[in-house]
Amino acid sequence: MTVPEIRKIGVVGLGAMGAGIAQLAVEGGYETIGREVTPELGERAWSASGTS
Repeated sequence: MTVPEIRKIGVVGLGAMGAGIAQLAVEGGYETIGREVTPELGERAWSASGTS
């Protein structure tokens, strides 16, 4: 059995913990998708992380 290489990571909830996980994934070179309850909260989390 072979395990496919992980290329994309999804993070649901971009609060203190989720935003940190998402930021590390981005810095690690993974395509990262983040979701939050409202678009405004998601925008705020990505802005605070310094990534886009």
